[in-house]
Amino acid sequence: MAPAKAPLFLARRSYRLRRVMDALRLLPLLGLVLFVLPGFFVLRPAHVAVLGLYLFAVWAGLIVVTAILSRRLEHVLAEAGTQPEDRDD
Repeated sequence: MAPAKAPLFLARRSYRLRRVMDALRLLPLLGLVLFVLPGFFVLRPAHVAVLGLYLFAVWAGLIVVTAILSRRLEHVLAEAGTQPEDRDD
């Protein structure tokens, strides 16, 4: 008799938890790219104000996205009945 195979797909809770954690881990990299992006363009003095608004919008957007993802992570962890692990990956 052949041994039982592991399920092909992950459980929804662990899948959601991993995707939210992956998104939170990639957020600083996205922020870095968005902050460095204007440095590749030649700025005229008239565009400095626009650059300031852009950087403020990116900064505020990162805060909002982080808040949304952290609340989602809390929701997924509460649904699973677990606490976040302190892992050294």
